[in-house]
Amino acid sequence: MWKGTEFIVRSASSSYTGSGFRFCCPAQVSNQPVIRSEDSLAIVRPYSRTTPISFQIQYRTVSASSSLTVYDGSSYGGTSKTYSIPTTCSNSILNDGFNDMVSSIKVSGGCVRLWADDNCSGTYKEYSANTASMPDFDNTATSMGPCS
Repeated sequence: MWKGTEFIVRSASSSYTGSGFRFCCPAQVSNQPVIRSEDSLAIVRPYSRTTPISFQIQYRTVSASSSLTVYDGSSYGGTSKTYSIPTTCSNSILNDGFNDMVSSIKVSGGCVRLWADDNCSGTYKEYSANTASMPDFDNTATSMGPCS
């Protein structure tokens, strides 16, 4: 993960993270139709197609230190585990033995969505700041993913 912007490009039928799209630095995209440019990264129109296609670009600013620390006690007490905030759904909370045990969290440099069920399903809550008490989601989190 780099500091700057993370891009997800979706067409009607699939997602692209490189295939069919060119990701590079803006200085190298002369004579290319730049779709979005941010700091030292640019995404340009598909280079393998001759006709335009419909697609959507999702992006979010990310920090090199985006992390989530979960605690099984309120006020950051008890056992803890730190994760990088994932860019897609993750069952790490379930797999690491914290299933339905998270009571407080610390979020650094990003936003995380905690889900009640595995595979990012069921109800969810979004957090972008440290939370010492989670009365509406205490002992509920099973999976996590990025905020959209």
